[in-house]
Amino acid sequence: MADNNEAADGNAKTSASQVAGGASSQRDSAPIKSGWLVKRGSKFKTWRTRWFELSNGELTYGKTQSEIIRTLPVTARARASKSDVSAKRQFSFELSGVQADRTFVLVADSAEERDDWIAAINQLGKASAAAAGESSAAGTAPAAAAT
Repeated sequence: MADNNEAADGNAKTSASQVAGGASSQRDSAPIKSGWLVKRGSKFKTWRTRWFELSNGELTYGKTQSEIIRTLPVTARARASKSDVSAKRQFSFELSGVQADRTFVLVADSAEERDDWIAAINQLGKASAAAAGESSAAGTAPAAAAT
């Protein structure tokens, strides 16, 4: 876990944020992406280092890899984009559409890491939209005529 000085600087401790595997997850499949990010709180706007995992249409985060605080659905409404929160937090990005009336502000420890998270979240959102379109289209397909 990162110490308070790292969190205050806006740098997240990372283990090179694994892509597909490496994290000790309690889920059925390996995460699409996982790693340490700094998250801004919603009420008090404090910055805390948290472990994030993206898998199975969900983004989970917690104080450690095994202590999950919250699970957020990554649906077709989910959008991640670069953010300019402050000069100290130059690798920040915003996540919206996963919880009503809230935009999550997250900070990676490099531009490459931030861009990887943005791409992975947006790709999962698009896949979710495509799956929702397929399932609704399948549900409204005309029935075969009886002979």
